[in-house]
Amino acid sequence: FNVSQARSDMESFVVELTSQGLLVAPGSTKRSTWSLRKHLTWLMAPIVYCCTLGAPKWLTLKAWILLTASYLSTRLFGWPNTVRVWQACSSASHRRQGSQSIDDSGTLDAIDTIVRRAIMHHPLNLGCKERALCCQALTHAAALPARIVLGVDLFPFGLHCWCESGSRVVADRYEGRCDRYTPLATYVW
Repeated sequence: FNVSQARSDMESFVVELTSQGLLVAPGSTKRSTWSLRKHLTWLMAPIVYCCTLGAPKWLTLKAWILLTASYLSTRLFGWPNTVRVWQACSSASHRRQGSQSIDDSGTLDAIDTIVRRAIMHHPLNLGCKERALCCQALTHAAALPARIVLGVDLFPFGLHCWCESGSRVVADRYEGRCDRYTPLATYVW
């Protein structure tokens, strides 16, 4: 293995990505360009906003709608754009502060069960991103604190994201195994 050759190849690769506008040098004052995908993501805002309003009525329908919207949004507009819009649609004023009570546990159990069932019967091939976004929106709508955690496992390499409310992982089939992933980013809103 030739270290100098690998370094040279990597430097030319980075230069190529920079010339194509795919990478921006740290500290660059260059503004990001206007993106149609970035702006079209806002088409999902009314759907997310309506599903996060009010009491947990129609929870099963809301789960189906949110799972479908998150699937379409992440594939059409990308993860960063989707998260930005979903964050904007959630109001921090709906969240309660403090520790979870027994009622909170029952609410989380209901969300967990409904989201798992919806995923099981959903016609789309839903992944962890869709599940995490749906659970975060439903948990937030129930006035409970929630965050999405994005983690990495190096051996074997894998990325995974999940929704947490307090110390509980919500509706994740890998529950109990999420701790094997090292958190890279946490999205709190």
